This record gives sequence, structure tokens and C-alpha cells, in this order.
Amino acid sequence: MKQRCGIVLTACLLASGTPLRADVPLTGNSTLNGGAALVSAPVVANSAGSAPWLYAPGDSLALGAYQLKTDNGEGFTLDMGGHALTGDSGLTSLLTFRSTFPIGPLSIINANGISIGRIDTHTDGVVYQGPTANAGAVAIGQPTGTGSGPIAGPVRVDSIDATKLTGWNNAGNGGSVTIYGSGDVKIQTSLGAAGNVLTHSSEFAGGAVNVQHHGSFAAGIVRTSGNMVGYWGPASSGSATFNGNYGGAGAVGTFQIGGIDTTHPTCYNANAGAISIQGYTGVRIGANGLLANCPTTGGNGGNITVTGITGDIQVDGPSSATSANQTRGTLTLTAGGRITFSNLDLNLLKAAVLSAGGGVYIEGSLLNFPTGDPTNGALDAPTGIIIHYRAKLNPYLGGNTYPLKSGGKLRSEARGSVVFFR
Repeated sequence: MKQRCGIVLTACLLASGTPLRADVPLTGNSTLNGGAALVSAPVVANSAGSAPWLYAPGDSLALGAYQLKTDNGEGFTLDMGGHALTGDSGLTSLLTFRSTFPIGPLSIINANGISIGRIDTHTDGVVYQGPTANAGAVAIGQPTGTGSGPIAGPVRVDSIDATKLTGWNNAGNGGSVTIYGSGDVKIQTSLGAAGNVLTHSSEFAGGAVNVQHHGSFAAGIVRTSGNMVGYWGPASSGSATFNGNYGGAGAVGTFQIGGIDTTHPTCYNANAGAISIQGYTGVRIGANGLLANCPTTGGNGGNITVTGITGDIQVDGPSSATSANQTRGTLTLTAGGRITFSNLDLNLLKAAVLSAGGGVYIEGSLLNFPTGDPTNGALDAPTGIIIHYRAKLNPYLGGNTYPLKSGGKLRSEARGSVVFFR
């Protein structure tokens, strides 16, 4: 049976890529997967991407291996009416794709728990003298006081792809990703394998990522990079913002991610995106690190800020906010516990400003500390905070203690055996 999804929004039901049932219009009492009624309140689509179609199931929606899809560029809103949304992990659950036109936004609101496969709103964007081909925005939940507010319960999505891939003679943006939730947000499979959030564009501005919730966050890579092709003008990378204490009731969960990349590779009249993480009990940044670079002429590196962390911060990868000829970004970390770096290169930052109740520890190399001018602010900490380095791995520091601009100190960490005599 031939699969058809046209201008009138349909639910295309697929299992492992095989059509099970074709063209189920979302009107009246149509059903999906033999379950909840789907009621639509459509606006007639005059062109791809212009119809904010509404799916309003009257009960929980279990997609299973099926796929809710439009392939003519229309976006849609899935209003769960206070019920759960589930779908098989390892498959694409929600898809709004058309290769040659812009993609409309995809929203999930008023859900009581989400556990689904992949969300895909990307576009290839190969447009010849056509409209700008932007990827579709993804919005899960709404701000407090707006509409139905944040998603109740946890949110788990395999991955989110809102990228704008390479086209021809066309400037297209990556889609933004916004999540408002009242519980944990996990971008990972049901078995715990980390998934990515991708909003980068190969030709223009990267989409911003904004996660506001109350709980833990986990993901693989978040990439919001923009790019510059031809003469389309400034097109910066998107920012990446994460707040685990949305509502201000206090931090209750950890933040774990493989890395965040807001680098802008060309930087022509464009900047890298800022990175902000706050309101968690602990933060672990994986081997891909925190990257907010502008490596070529014209743009600024992005500021990297991790604050309001009640426990420890551990950074296993690089922290880098370079700029070829403009302003590098500043790294600011504040923790109630310890801050630990595997390595830290001050030449990749305008400054590193660090404050931790349990001290700061650089386990490997501390590169390019200005021993002749230690109070210039390149590395800084407030009074009472000690930044510890390993003398054997950093012989140029001579095992010395150095005063820092705001009153803290850089000091060699004592390592070795302690022998007691009686």
C-alpha cells in the first residue's frame, strides 16, 4: 500500500518503516493505534509550514512502533489533555519533514509524562530560488502561567534533530528546542544510551536550546552551531541554556552531558553562542567539553557560565571560548562542593573565574598561567578559595603559590605518602 501524507494533515502509521495503515485524517473520531480519538482543529494550509494543526487525543496516546508524521512541511501541536505520551525507543516517533521547504513547528503540551523515540524536524533545504528553508522548532511544555504550563512528570526522548543541512543558494536556520518541565528531562534511549540535541545549521543561524525544569538532566551532545555560506549576512550560533531549578523550589537533580558545542566555524559578522547551566545538585561535563569558539575572523567567543550548583562540578573535556581577533568568552563556575578539571588551558578563554566551597582541583595540565603577572585576572578566585595544581605535571609553575586578582590563591597540591612515627 502506498504511503501518502499531503497538505491535509494525516497520521502516517509505520512500524519499522513498513506502512500498516494509510491516510488516517485527523478529523472526527479517527483513532491511532486502536486507541485514543484524535480530533483536529485545522487551519487550511496554503503553503508548507503554515498550518499549526492540533492533535487532541482524549486519552493517553501509546504510539508503540507507529510514527506520527507529516511530510509536506506542516507543523503540529499535540495536546495530550493531561495524559501520557509514549512510543517505542529506538524509532522515530514524531516527524515533520520536507526536504525542499521550511518545516513548521512541532509542539507537545499538557502531557503527564513523555517517553518516546526520536523527534525529527530537520530539513535538507535544497531550494532553488525558493523560500528560506528553516528547520522546524520543537517545543515541549509551556512556561509557568502560559497555556497548560510545564509538562507534568518526567520527559524522555531518544534524541532531537532540528538541523538545517546543506542546501544550495539558500540560507536556512536550525530549529530552536525549548523544554519546560516539572521533572527530569532525559535525552536518551529507554536503555540509558545518551542521545543528542542538534539545532545546528550548515548555512545560517543555529537554533537556541532552552531547557527549564525541576529535576535532573542528561544528554549526549548539544550542538547549536551556526555557519556562514555566501553573502547572507550575520548568522550567529544559538545559545544553550539549562535550568534545573525552574520555579525556584531548590535544586533536586544532577546535570550530565557529553558536551556542548556552540562554536561558529566561520564567524563572519557572527558570534559563538553562550552556554549557561544553573540550578543542579551536581554537574558532570564529558570528554567533549564546553566549546563556544569563533576560530576565524570577525566574531566573539561565547561566555560559559555554570552557577547555582549545590554540589560538585567535574569537567572532563576542554573549556574553550576562543576568538581569532575579537573577544574570547569568559568561563565562570560556582559550586558548593568541589570543581575538578582534567586540564585547563587559559589561552582558550578570556578568563576563568572559579569559586567552590570544597576547592578547585586541576588534575592534569594548567596551561598558560601568567606567572609574571598572576593577578591579571586570566585565572581568578575570591578570597578564601584555593585552586590546586599538580606540580609534577606543571613544572613551569615551580611548585609556587600565586595570589589571584580577587583574593584567592593558586597553590601546588600536596601529593604523596604520609609517614607517622611513634
